[in-house]
Formats: sequence, C-alpha cells, structure tokens
Amino acid sequence: MPETQSTPDQSIRRERLRRAVGRRAFLASIVRGTLGVGFAYSLAPKLTIVTPPEAQRHLAWVWQFSEDGAPDTLRPVLSANRLGIVLKTHDGTDWMADFDDSEAAVSGPAQIARLSRYFEAGGVPFHAWCVLRGLEPETEALMAAQVIDWGARSIFLDLEPSDGGHYWDGTPGAARAFGRVFRKLQPRAHLAIAPDPRPWQVEAVPLTEFAAFSDELAPQTYWEIFDSQDTIDLLTERGLAIGDDGVTPELTLRFTQQSLAPFGLPIRPIGEGAASIDSWRRFVHRAQRLGMGNVSVWRFGTSSPDVWRLLKEMPARPGNDQPSLRS
Repeated sequence: MPETQSTPDQSIRRERLRRAVGRRAFLASIVRGTLGVGFAYSLAPKLTIVTPPEAQRHLAWVWQFSEDGAPDTLRPVLSANRLGIVLKTHDGTDWMADFDDSEAAVSGPAQIARLSRYFEAGGVPFHAWCVLRGLEPETEALMAAQVIDWGARSIFLDLEPSDGGHYWDGTPGAARAFGRVFRKLQPRAHLAIAPDPRPWQVEAVPLTEFAAFSDELAPQTYWEIFDSQDTIDLLTERGLAIGDDGVTPELTLRFTQQSLAPFGLPIRPIGEGAASIDSWRRFVHRAQRLGMGNVSVWRFGTSSPDVWRLLKEMPARPGNDQPSLRS
C-alpha cells in the first residue's frame, strides 16, 4: 500500500510486545511441536462467525483510524452500502497503536475482539490486513493467527518488495516459515495475499511460496498511480500494447490477470478510491466480466462517497474461482 510506517526504536517496542504476550516461549514450543494446535486456540476466545452467502461483499480498506475516521464514523457508511471492512491490525511485528494515535487503534488481540464485535454488530463483516516484513516470519505468523483467533473473518497480507526498510525484506525460506507456523495455528483460516501486480513487482517477492498456503490474491490494481512513463515503458518491454489513454482500468486488470493467473488462486482486485467514478464503473464492470466478482477499495479516507454508492449499485457476484494450490 502507498502508506507505510516506521519507528525510531523498533527493538524496544518489539521486546515490550513479546513480554506482554509471552510470544517467544510460546512460539518456540509451537515450532518444536511440544504444544498442540488445540492449546494455541485455548489462548483466545472462540469467536465463531457464521458467514452466510449474503455477507460476501465488496470491501473497504482502512489504514489508520486517525486518517480514515473513527469506528463510529466508518460503520454506518459501510453498513448502509453493504460493504465489509479490512482493517490494518499490525505492521511487521508491531501493533498499529504504535503508529496510530487514535484511542481505537489496535494495541493487541483484545482490541481486535472489541472492534470485530462492534463492526459485526452493525452488519459490517470484519476482515484484517497487515504489512509483511519477513525478518521475523514466525512471529509475524503468530500475530496473523491471533488476528483470526480474536475475530477477523480473514487476513490480507500486503506483500511488496522492500523500498528501503518497509515491506518485504525476507527470503523464500522466510515465506515458507511463515506458512508453516500460520497453517499449524490456523489450518482453515482464509488468507489472501495483496501484491503489486506489475510483472516486475511480482517477480521481486516470493509469491510462489506464499500462494502455496493462501486462498486468494488481492492485487493492488491502481490504474491512475500506475499511469506513469516508467510503468508504461516497462509494460511495453513486457509486450503489452499501451494505447493513447495510457494505463486504464481495463489494461491494469489485463496485466494483473496475466501476472497472477499462473498461481491458480481466485483474484479480488483492489481499486484506488481516489480515482474518478467513471473509471471505477469501468473497473468493476471489467473485473466482473473477468470473473473477479468481488472488489475492494483502497482506502476509506481517500474515497469519494460516489464509490460507495456505485458498489452498492453493482454488488459482489460469485467469481470464477480457480482451485487453490493449497491441498
């Protein structure tokens, strides 16, 4: 995603977090196999959420409450337009309260449970997302598993190449380690990967390793952000014909499908909320024509109310889901 977080003293915050949750000792036991999955589940309340077909909706992403709005501002808008929320819970191994000064910011599992109950009670399906760093993959996997345990219907992993300290700095082995721990704790949880779908960005992250234990791809299909000369030149080098209109919603979805179809997972594209409503209508129409029945919006605080109305008028449809690579 365009916005990232940093902190001048990551080590102190991480140590504080580990002491509070007892993560290191717990995680070491999981990795050694001395604790069963059942014990892991006993650490959190069983927040079983039934997901009827009508709850499969378009989604709106939320970065920080201090930027996108307080929960009591978000919920009525999302509910009125039959949208779900994808809330950022953590970045690497730090909960969002380290970056977001809102009182509602996620400070740990208990706050996730409160927020999940609040949004679900208002008719808004609650999902979560985080940025992956890959430097402590087992710890990141444990945190993602906790997010599911404490109330999220699914979790989306923002997987982008490092840009100097943000995003993915790990190895393919770190991706496999994340998958081993996450799936030991959450064998049935719905997990989606959110990559930048431009071909050279896909090649720069271990997407093959992540796809092996994931259920869905949620590419960041930002046609206006991608409409730059550098991107046009690189797409042209890859054999894509760029017309006079530059990078359009249709072109973005075309190269997204070409880049991601080989992974064999359903695709739920993320559109940019700040784009024009005409381009949004074209985006949703073409996505659904391609079998991408659900879309989502980055992000609540930068989106026009017209986008919410459009998504209500063009509700999610069943997609042409491809079989998962995960057995």
